[in-house]
Amino acid sequence: RWQKHSPITSRMRFLSRSIISIVLFSFTGCGDSVSDFQLHEIDPRIIVEFELTNGLEVIDLNEEFTDDAGYRVRIVEARYLISDLQLESVNGSDIVLKEIELIDHREFDETITTPQWNKSYKFSVPPGEYTNLKFGLGVRSDLNTTDPTDLPNEDPLSLYGGMHWTWATMYKFVMFHAKIDTLGGSDLLHEVTFETGLDSLYRSGLSFPVNLSLESFDRDTIRLTVDWNTIFHGSDPIDLTIDNISHTFGSVEAAELAVRFTDNYVEAIELD
Repeated sequence: RWQKHSPITSRMRFLSRSIISIVLFSFTGCGDSVSDFQLHEIDPRIIVEFELTNGLEVIDLNEEFTDDAGYRVRIVEARYLISDLQLESVNGSDIVLKEIELIDHREFDETITTPQWNKSYKFSVPPGEYTNLKFGLGVRSDLNTTDPTDLPNEDPLSLYGGMHWTWATMYKFVMFHAKIDTLGGSDLLHEVTFETGLDSLYRSGLSFPVNLSLESFDRDTIRLTVDWNTIFHGSDPIDLTIDNISHTFGSVEAAELAVRFTDNYVEAIELD
């Protein structure tokens, strides 16, 4: 028996038939030219991230805190180059993530069009089991002679990286600047400035156990911390009321202080 349908019902039936027709055409209209759907596996991805800390407390640049010596502190710049960032697999082979990278704790500024660097980086790695994250603090000697003008702007060793020192001494390995109050006053007037570089200050072989078992599509984060208190108040404390500035060169004392700072910085890097 014929039944009268509302305009809405008629339109819905028309749309349903149209959709079915499109779907059928998609599978039959193109013949053999359309390949079957295939699921492509994606390699695991990891994030390697660095954080500044005051003991167990994560701190940001320009955030005031009180350190273990009772000093009020504000770190204003923390930038450092690392070489041969790699993962060691369970069978002893190494997966190189980056030959050289610049860790910069400044916030990424989307209004800036020139190259910027960050404190965390993403990498794709083959599926497998990994036991250690390894890198060196500073710039390998063969890379330390690089001419920054020969590099693309996005390279950490380019002029845009801001770590090139002079043609004689090449690259700064670590730039670490802060303002502190050591006298209990109301202002942070005391400058802390450490800028280190020189082949003898390169520290290779830093290794951190990670114990990762990664399969396709997996995501994981390796977080490392750099502790202010270990740098300045650890096993080889630096008296910031006296030894608060080193540009590595200029005097025997400045060079010796750069060595102490570098070794303390290595000790201050820990796996979170």
